[in-house]
Amino acid sequence: PKKSPVEHDPRNPFRKWDSGYGLLVDLIANAGQKGIGKETLLSEYCRLTGKDLQHAKYDLAVINSASEASEKRHRSCADGFTILKEGDNYRIRFA
Repeated sequence: PKKSPVEHDPRNPFRKWDSGYGLLVDLIANAGQKGIGKETLLSEYCRLTGKDLQHAKYDLAVINSASEASEKRHRSCADGFTILKEGDNYRIRFA
């Protein structure tokens, strides 16, 4: 089995391996209560996945649809968590 470059949170509803969305959730979850800045999150995600910044932003938009301010969760975004966004800082709350 592949080894994920980031510790997988057991509450993460996405696949443990080979899931870009899951990697974003893990990066936010591993940041803890302090959270992670958008720029840091995207640069780390690009580094780990090899995706360009534009495609990384598309993936983040799907995850961001789980925010409290969002009208509707994207159909690709699994249930089980909420993104807490304060400015450009991301934190996560699991259900």
